[in-house]
Order: sequence, then C-alpha cells, then structure tokens
Amino acid sequence: MPRQRHRYAHDPITMNSPPSNPTPNPYQPPLAQGRPQAISSGQREFLRAIAGHQKGLRVCLLARAVLELGFLSVYQQHLEPILITEAVLILATVYFVARAGVRLYGRFSGYYYAFVSITPFLGIFILMTVNRATTLVLRHHGIYVGLLGAVRSEI
Repeated sequence: MPRQRHRYAHDPITMNSPPSNPTPNPYQPPLAQGRPQAISSGQREFLRAIAGHQKGLRVCLLARAVLELGFLSVYQQHLEPILITEAVLILATVYFVARAGVRLYGRFSGYYYAFVSITPFLGIFILMTVNRATTLVLRHHGIYVGLLGAVRSEI
C-alpha cells in the first residue's frame, strides 16, 4: 500500500498548498511601530548617562548573584571575605540604582529604590527592575544592549 502524503503537502501536479491563515495569531508579539527616532544632543547626554549606569547595574547584578550563591555554599569560618565583598557590592548597587532611578523615575522613587536595594535578596529584584527600565529606554532609541550593557561610544 502506498504511503499517504500529508493533506497539505505541496504537490506540483494538483497544486495543493496549505490554506492561508485569515486570522492573525493572538499570541504574536506586537510589531515595531516605525523606525527609531533621531537622538538630539540633549538626549545624547541622557542616553550616555543611562548607558553608564546600566553597565554598573549589570556588573553589580552579576556579582551579587554569584555572591548570593556563595552564601549558600561556604562554610561559616570562610564567610568573612564574602561578607566584606557583599557590603562593598551593596554600596555600589545603591549608588547605581540611585543614579539610574533618579534619571528614570524621579527623585523620590529613585532614592526609594536605592534604599530598598540594601536588603540582601530583595535588592537583586530591585536591581533587575531598574536594569530592565534602562534597557527599555536604550532599546527604544535604537541602541543595541549586550550582556554588559550598551557601548557608550556608539551613542
């Protein structure tokens, strides 16, 4: 018995082809609206500052994630160097969250996020939130954002 082909397989003899899809996929992401806007000179300094803060945020995020895992895997007698490094990283995180938060959200919200980012495990989520906001701003203006942030010289 010959093997049956799929109903919609392209057949050059009968020209059977799959039907066109009249309804769009409801789960399809929205398409980009137009081209990225040109960057004026005032926006250029703003975007360079955001890119610099984002680079610091990403380094702090990666380092804090590694140190949080270090807390779980280190014995009590070897905990002191990790605690000192964590304290320095928390200060750097507060600085970068405050600087980026004030530029993006305003003074009160930026300082509030910086204050909340002091807490050890909740601080990582605040850090990710502010990092995501900086990424969205940079991508909205057509700037490529890599693993360690945007390259400031390209802005």
